[in-house]
Amino acid sequence: MGWTVTHLESAGIVEIKLSGVVSGDGLREATTEAIRVAGQYGLSRGLIDATQQVRTGSMVDLVELPQQYSDLGLNRESRIALVLPVEEDLHGIADFYETVCVNRGWMVQTFAARDKAIGWLLAGTGRP
Repeated sequence: MGWTVTHLESAGIVEIKLSGVVSGDGLREATTEAIRVAGQYGLSRGLIDATQQVRTGSMVDLVELPQQYSDLGLNRESRIALVLPVEEDLHGIADFYETVCVNRGWMVQTFAARDKAIGWLLAGTGRP
């Protein structure tokens, strides 16, 4: 499948873990499931752990994700932290995703380390 969605109860975070090859369809499916879980538990913090991802969807797929957030009713006050893949070739794509989201009014930030990402999510406001 290339992804899993988990509710990190103690932190009030919904987490998407991406691994291996994740297609554009996989990104959309994971996003749909994460937003469903967020709605079910009243969560406004999302963690995308892409450390084990080795390939992702196209730039077009990434451009469409913020619209999917809107279409599925995600609250604009939600915060999304993306932990960068180990695969350095994907860092530019992750930065592109962040830029697209921020330009469309979403609070998204990339991080090299999971603990920094969670810290930002729990801090609550603004950018680091």
